[in-house]
Amino acid sequence: MPAKDAAQQASSSTPDQREEAGYYQAYAEFAKTLRTWFIAYGIGAPALVLSNKDLWNTVKGSGSLISIAVLFLLGVTFQVVEAFIYKTAMWHLYVGESDEDHMRTWWYKMADKVSESYKLELFFDIGAFIFFAIATIVLVTTLV
Repeated sequence: MPAKDAAQQASSSTPDQREEAGYYQAYAEFAKTLRTWFIAYGIGAPALVLSNKDLWNTVKGSGSLISIAVLFLLGVTFQVVEAFIYKTAMWHLYVGESDEDHMRTWWYKMADKVSESYKLELFFDIGAFIFFAIATIVLVTTLV
């Protein structure tokens, strides 16, 4: 939507609609920030271990290397799968805007449910957090 159209829409909308849009913008920014941190941590922590010879040797010799690697990989996988699911859902909703036939398909209806499901999003975020937390605990206890 062009900026002029967005400004006109904002000025013609009710206070509740403007407040809702403001809340969504804040939510979207926090969600994006959380995703960025998850991916950065899920890739950065293993990269740190791999790039530091002393850390690498300690973790490798501890017998915990596979567990730590799998836990970090699962955390990142949770985030990638979540992004794929929501990307696919948004695509079907986008197509439905210009194709009424698509709005009647199972894919569109499922995409609508996914886009409204905070529980699904929360499941993936908590899952990634748990995997990263356990990986971190195992890593730290290995190094201490």
